[in-house]
Amino acid sequence: MTGTIVTHLAASRCRLGEGPLWIAEREELVFVDILKREVLAWHATRGLARQAMDRRVTCIVLDRDGGFVVAAERGLYRMVPETGALVGMGLDTVSPEGTLTNDGKCDRQGRLVFGSKDLAEADRIGRKLSYDGKKITDFGPIGIFNGPAFSPAGDRIYFADTPTQVIETATYDPETGAVGKPEPFVRLKKGEGYPDGMTVDAEGCLWNARWDGWAIARYAADGKLLQEIAMPVSRPTSLAFGGERLETLFVTSAQQGTEDGPIAAEPQAGDLFACRPGARGLAETPFGGTGHA
Repeated sequence: MTGTIVTHLAASRCRLGEGPLWIAEREELVFVDILKREVLAWHATRGLARQAMDRRVTCIVLDRDGGFVVAAERGLYRMVPETGALVGMGLDTVSPEGTLTNDGKCDRQGRLVFGSKDLAEADRIGRKLSYDGKKITDFGPIGIFNGPAFSPAGDRIYFADTPTQVIETATYDPETGAVGKPEPFVRLKKGEGYPDGMTVDAEGCLWNARWDGWAIARYAADGKLLQEIAMPVSRPTSLAFGGERLETLFVTSAQQGTEDGPIAAEPQAGDLFACRPGARGLAETPFGGTGHA
């Protein structure tokens, strides 16, 4: 693993930190704690702020009007930033009973591509979904959806069914949002952990957080491992580029499941971290960014 220095930014103590999103206009990183039902915001000078929510928010994206669109429980909502209030969009139950929405991101055109998981983590009853502002599209079953990430041109998608230890990729039509036949991109080996959240940098390389792997990793567009960065926690959950020139990589993590081990072994589990890995990120497109919604 490389000697990249990982900095501890904030004692967020998330049970299940997820979905980091850099808001350039506010110089702020927003993320969620699914299990504590919180939306958190970190700023370099103001520190960490928490917003209590009335349900489990699982991912958060910018709306083009400056607010947020979130996945929560089994559906999608608009969120009022000042109060945390969730406003219905008529999409409360787009994922089946027995599931929970889990991760999501806007494609380069502003569609929200997201997924869900089997709450029992036993069957493939989760769904891979997208919403263009008019209709929900379902592109198949999954066990635990994590991702997605999109190539710089927006013509390729990456996502994971986490328990399988496989990151998959497929062609992606930027105009229609149609997803091609998925194929394996990376297969993690025993001891390397499980693929969790991901993002793509300006060079088209995929970054992935390895749950139970104590690391984050960078892959070339052909799946070749380029870089591994050791983390001080076993369960990094997701990552996003931000900061000046999008050269800082922020990493969320989870306490969930670490309680059975010695607390001294992972005193920072669930906290927020950052590093400068020598790559630059890409600005995320807000929901409805090119006319959708």
